[in-house]
Amino acid sequence: AHSFISALMVLSCFCGEELVTCYLEEMEEKYKNRESRPEDLQLISELKDLIAERDQLIKKLIEDKKFYQLELVNRETNYNKVFNASPNVGVINPLVKQKKKNDKSTNRFVSVPNLSALESSGVGNGHPNRLDPIPNSPIHDIEFNSSKPLPQPIPPKEPKTFLR
Repeated sequence: AHSFISALMVLSCFCGEELVTCYLEEMEEKYKNRESRPEDLQLISELKDLIAERDQLIKKLIEDKKFYQLELVNRETNYNKVFNASPNVGVINPLVKQKKKNDKSTNRFVSVPNLSALESSGVGNGHPNRLDPIPNSPIHDIEFNSSKPLPQPIPPKEPKTFLR
């Protein structure tokens, strides 16, 4: 660039100021209207493709966002239909007197007749409602002795055969 300017100065000394100005304007016009370089054209086309891909991705993400928003509203509506029509989510007012949970606990218990009265009438631990135990079976003894081991099972004399 420096040598070009010095060459123009030398030329202006010989040819005159008007000729140099005309030549400079021609060169500027030629520079402005020059053809694009192939690497610049390739870069421009790659960038346009990238922009098109990103636009498609943005459209897809916007559609997905709308879908999930509608799905959220749908699920919340269904949840509220099933569980509660008027949700009161995240509302805590410390000034409101809260209901005591222990108030209902006294009403849960039902009075039961005296167990000793049941035993004396034959309904309690006397076991009159049970079936008679199998004779000579240590498992069904009412007074089962836990220190006495159960008899070992007797293996069958013939092996079992399986049919297909």
